[in-house]
Amino acid sequence: MTSATWPEDVRRIAARYMRNPIQIYVGTLDLA
Repeated sequence: MTSATWPEDVRRIAARYMRNPIQIYVGTLDLA
């Protein structure tokens, strides 16, 4: 499952049903 952005609810579902999910951040997390 891939997505550019995941709402919090989707991340919770992924954490519940996926085995060893990973998140890859490219660039900065500072959006301000």
